[in-house]
Amino acid sequence: MDSIHLDEGCMRQAHQQRTLKNIGSKIRAERKRLGLSLEALAKIVGVSKMTLQRIETGATSPSIILLAEVAYHLKRPVESFIREGDAKVVHLRKNRQ
Repeated sequence: MDSIHLDEGCMRQAHQQRTLKNIGSKIRAERKRLGLSLEALAKIVGVSKMTLQRIETGATSPSIILLAEVAYHLKRPVESFIREGDAKVVHLRKNRQ
């Protein structure tokens, strides 16, 4: 029974690590797309260059407040960094009667 709990814990931890790396890589890609250096974005959001680098590599988790600040300055909704996969766009049309 203990090995099952350990396996679940390891799987959860691996999923969390993948999630952090995905968030960080999305931040890095958007920062680079906008032509911002690591140092410039760090200064704008009020964190050290090292902290932002650790977030971008998935080594540390940003607080929701910091993620919101980063998203604001990268002109993206917070959800765009958290969401897994591509966003699905659904067009609804009013039926003509």
